[in-house]
Amino acid sequence: MHNYIRVLEVSKRADDPFTGSRLLLDNPGNIHSISFIFKSLTSTYFDVFTFPPIILPGPIGILGFGAGSAARSILDLYPEVVVHGWELDPSVIGVGRESTLDSQRLRGNTQMGL
Repeated sequence: MHNYIRVLEVSKRADDPFTGSRLLLDNPGNIHSISFIFKSLTSTYFDVFTFPPIILPGPIGILGFGAGSAARSILDLYPEVVVHGWELDPSVIGVGRESTLDSQRLRGNTQMGL
């Protein structure tokens, strides 16, 4: 295991930019992933992955997959795309599967073939 990770759910009643979201945090509290229940864009750097013309036809690969925040946004805006992700720490993918990786088109992998 590479990180101490945890999921933090921010109350819908909180006066905070992350109200109603789930955050994947590491030990010092850095945000590695964010997802909102009713919207795919996060108003963070993850949204950059959805800008055209970056999204071309065919599968998309993400190295450093985390819990799948960028992939989730891409899949919401481009439903025809298939996303493959690679992450060093299997526990991060595990937390992502429990909290945000709900798509049949989204696969996280911890085996690097480089």
